[in-house]
Amino acid sequence: DKIAIIGKTGGGKSTIIYAITRMIEAYNGHIYIDDIDIETLPLQILRKNIKVLSEHQGIFEGTLLSNLDPLGKYTEEEIKSVLKSLKYYFNQEENQNYGLDDHIEEGGDNLTLAEKNLMAVAKLLLNKNGSIVILDDFSSCLDEDMQKTVFEALYSTFPTSTFLIISNEIYDFMNINKVMRVKDGDIDIFDNIDELLNDKNAFN
Repeated sequence: DKIAIIGKTGGGKSTIIYAITRMIEAYNGHIYIDDIDIETLPLQILRKNIKVLSEHQGIFEGTLLSNLDPLGKYTEEEIKSVLKSLKYYFNQEENQNYGLDDHIEEGGDNLTLAEKNLMAVAKLLLNKNGSIVILDDFSSCLDEDMQKTVFEALYSTFPTSTFLIISNEIYDFMNINKVMRVKDGDIDIFDNIDELLNDKNAFN
């Protein structure tokens, strides 16, 4: 499933992420993933299988390579392949190394917000594990063509994963099949997108 989570700022969209990842513990009710109560899972196992992509990603001083692969887990070709899929530095013919040796300042101060977000996407694509992928309004600073490229790369890398997509806008290339609307801390709409599009009063 590819589920869009919509709603006004402060309505509770991000709280869903905190609850699923157990950054906050539910004081009432239960959350099940594949019929398993997440309270029964060790945090390490739960979070290993949930990937969260947001605008708030840690960037430290070093090179692009050291930020993408601080533990040296991946080959240079694997990293270049991911950057190529995102068209990151791809159009710079003079930079055949995809900028892997480029200096990155603490917090990414010498990067644009779009570049910071593409770095976050690249790190997620390198770490392919994840039955649930949560996208927390990460793409608002990317133009539509770049968003399309990012979603194509994500869907190709995580073909069987469930996507929860917090976004203020829904594009065709997102291939959304369900919509969840959060309002005042409650989920007041959750249905197939085709059904909602046919209901003129669905979002009144």
